[in-house]
Amino acid sequence: MLDKYNIFPIVFDLGYKIEGFSYFNEGVYYIIVNSRLTFQRQQEVFSHEIKHLEEREKYKVSLNNQYSQEEKEADEFAKEFCQAMRKVQNFF
Repeated sequence: MLDKYNIFPIVFDLGYKIEGFSYFNEGVYYIIVNSRLTFQRQQEVFSHEIKHLEEREKYKVSLNNQYSQEEKEADEFAKEFCQAMRKVQNFF
């Protein structure tokens, strides 16, 4: 799936304040996730960013940390997606 949609995930130390972000450049979607997070939280952040890319949103980085409706929807998607994936893993 990642290759099909040109999604390039990166796990990198982003310090303590940033969990992750995504951006589009020259036909490639980059998703950067903080290496300091637990594996479960990395999955949630990755799913959150996938939601943004899936909707092909063009959003600006908010310098005043406003929590937009798009962010709330991406959080809800990530939560539900990760819960479903954990349930599926129990079958294997």
